Amino acid sequence: MPAIVTPLSVAQVDAFRDGDEGVFEQLVRTRFDALVERASARLGTDAPAAPRVAMSVLMDAWTDRERFLTPDAIEDYLDEQLPHRCADEMRRRASLHRFEKHEGVQVTAASTKVGMTAAEAWDDIERRLHVSAEELAEHREESRKLARRHAREHVDSVASRRIPVGLLVVGAVLLVAVVFGLRWMDQGSAELALTNALQSDDVRSLRAAPGQRGSITLLDESTAQLGAGSTLRIPRSFGQDLRGVHLDGSGHFVVAQGQALPFQVRVRNSAIVVTGTDFSVRAYPDEPEVLVTVREGSVRVQPLLKENASHALEAGDALAIAADGTVRTPSAAELALAFSWVDGELILENVALNSALEKLKLWHNLDAQLDDPTLGDRPVSARLTLESSGQALDALTRAAGVVVDYEGEQMVLRDTLVKPNSARNNR
Repeated sequence: MPAIVTPLSVAQVDAFRDGDEGVFEQLVRTRFDALVERASARLGTDAPAAPRVAMSVLMDAWTDRERFLTPDAIEDYLDEQLPHRCADEMRRRASLHRFEKHEGVQVTAASTKVGMTAAEAWDDIERRLHVSAEELAEHREESRKLARRHAREHVDSVASRRIPVGLLVVGAVLLVAVVFGLRWMDQGSAELALTNALQSDDVRSLRAAPGQRGSITLLDESTAQLGAGSTLRIPRSFGQDLRGVHLDGSGHFVVAQGQALPFQVRVRNSAIVVTGTDFSVRAYPDEPEVLVTVREGSVRVQPLLKENASHALEAGDALAIAADGTVRTPSAAELALAFSWVDGELILENVALNSALEKLKLWHNLDAQLDDPTLGDRPVSARLTLESSGQALDALTRAAGVVVDYEGEQMVLRDTLVKPNSARNNR
């Protein structure tokens, strides 16, 4: 039988929001085991990574602690983050496997201890919380020195050997191949570094909940606008050695120009690579395809599945990418529905009422049910503002030929030919 977990009190939530590590410790010790169990069920063959996932979810909660106003908000956040982190972990491991296959090397992925207890998890998390910037910089410098020393020792050992003259010609030929090979390996290593950074425990997660939109200016002066129900993951080292983000949901990006590194947006099985442009991406986890459209400049859609070719998009171009990497050109109606939110409205063109209600719930957090399920197939064409949920609901009901009624607190939409309960009750 699962353990009964006592929710945090309102006072504890306030303290947690203010950075109280004691409350965070209680959260870790009481939620870790349950998160590991649920993560194991989702990860399947990758279940040994469940403790790592659980710790990542809890660290996300600490990073985003200022957003929590109620005990339920924390529990909802943990429930929402777990599947995202499990998906991230499976993508990370798939990327490592692909790298091993193509590079012919074996990569040992950092992982937490299998069978880790909640107490051990807290000890590990507490150590991470108290690593100073100076200690982190010192650790990185020591790593660089160690790498340079190993390289120098290798060069010295090779230089001390006599090389037969007959091999010099072969060496000159091989040198050309090595130079080009190193460039290719550098590119692969950079891709792997970004993959690992996006899956690391200290990645920043920004989320726009249903009914909300958000925006952020990144360290390189690029801007990202998030649609409702979307999550953007940003590496802690963004702008230094890495310039990439990961998106679940919908996002609009205006990328700063004149930077040495290209900008990447990772989505599922693809990377959108740009140097300076204005483009939008839609990649909700429950939708079958990723949609990309370019307003200005150009982008390259690079499948992470190596056997699929990349695709160059110019201003005005759009692309839909399926899970297996196949692509097609989306219709104008699909693009209007997917990206009109960037301009503050939802454009519905001949959309089934059921689908329109899903959009209303996502973008305005309004939950409306149909009195008659057969109404769900009724086609709707309308323009819904994102600035006012009342105006959006009014426009949708007029376009669909339905009226708003209530059964208790539940909003119900009825055909205009059927009088609502409130009207009947007023007789």
